[in-house]
Amino acid sequence: MFNFLILTFTIYSLKLHLKMTELELLDKLDELHKVANVALKNKQFEVYSDIFSDKLEYKQPDGRIISKQQLVKDIKVYFDRIKSCNSEFKRKLIDIKSDEKVAERLIQTANIKIQVFIYFSKNWRIEREAIYTWEKTSDKWEISKVEIISEKVI
Repeated sequence: MFNFLILTFTIYSLKLHLKMTELELLDKLDELHKVANVALKNKQFEVYSDIFSDKLEYKQPDGRIISKQQLVKDIKVYFDRIKSCNSEFKRKLIDIKSDEKVAERLIQTANIKIQVFIYFSKNWRIEREAIYTWEKTSDKWEISKVEIISEKVI
């Protein structure tokens, strides 16, 4: 009976540890999303682009896959025109594949004001659903794959 209690306690402790590890991982991903949102808001191009892996595969809504090099080029043009930005996300699903690989399905909403001409600006609202795959390298978490499922520009 005593051995059964020890075994039960050990299994419970292991499950509790796993849940805590999952919570720590979610906290880390939330922290990285905050870093990205602050970088976007403050137009910190290098900080924002550093979140993506050099081996990035970014699948756009039309099915075309681009690399980090192309994404960074596109982002740079976008950052130069941005006047203000407010972005938030809601996590629909998380899939912890291993200690070093996680996929999450997000619904993102961004309100963006861009410079159109010298005296004019345009407001956009972008609603996007996407799957982001994060991988842990030796020193940090990076987004290695993005699949845009749907995107609306209002």
